[in-house]
Amino acid sequence: MQIATLTKLSLLTFVFSTALAEAAPAGLCQKYSNDAAYQYHKMMATPSCKRPPSNLWHNDKGLHYSWCLGASIGAVKSQVTLRDHLLAKCDPSYGD
Repeated sequence: MQIATLTKLSLLTFVFSTALAEAAPAGLCQKYSNDAAYQYHKMMATPSCKRPPSNLWHNDKGLHYSWCLGASIGAVKSQVTLRDHLLAKCDPSYGD
């Protein structure tokens, strides 16, 4: 019984802390949407990196921007880092 209560409290703490996380500002979202579209084009231009379009990989800057405005700064940075990591993994010259 105590474990279930602790689990519920942990979940509630996570939900509230996520909801209260600082939202990404418009300037960061503009940069994010440009970077995300660039990363998509880089991925599509590199045969060893090609993936089908998805929520992470697409060239719709407006959609990236809209998502960013509702996301935390940490989530935005995580998306950029993930795409950078995936591109560097399939294209060793990425980032040079």
